[in-house]
Amino acid sequence: MARGAARRTECKSNLRQVGLAFEMYLDIQGSKAKFPEAATLPSLQTTNPLNLPGLKDIIGQYAEDSDAIFRCPSDISTTEDPSQGYFDIHGTSYEYRAILCANKTRPQILASRDGSQRSSTRVWIINDFSAVHGSPGEDGSRNYLYLDGHVDGIVLAE
Repeated sequence: MARGAARRTECKSNLRQVGLAFEMYLDIQGSKAKFPEAATLPSLQTTNPLNLPGLKDIIGQYAEDSDAIFRCPSDISTTEDPSQGYFDIHGTSYEYRAILCANKTRPQILASRDGSQRSSTRVWIINDFSAVHGSPGEDGSRNYLYLDGHVDGIVLAE
């Protein structure tokens, strides 16, 4: 149980570092900064027909090109080869919400369909690919990086 908590904490720390890399990426662009257009799953042609780079390829330079922050220590695979996790296959353990964020400014991301503004504390931009945090046989949780930079874990009933 303690090891699982340590992995969950390390994952949250990694996501915070990804959030800081986002901040630096956006700061360099200036006042009209837009979030990058990046593939959610860069290695799959079916979900990446435009052959977009992965998020790590775009913002990695703002995190000293560290692969470690893009790897969740609890990363597991849903493939037939349990020795490979999402990071091994896709280069990241985290899913970027490109459909919500790509080529949009913060105000555009926060604007809801009815024209009201959502809170940056409630809009997440990156999360674990699957509910990997938790004890075997119990409901797991995913960690989420929110637009305001905080990270939170949410238990998902499966």
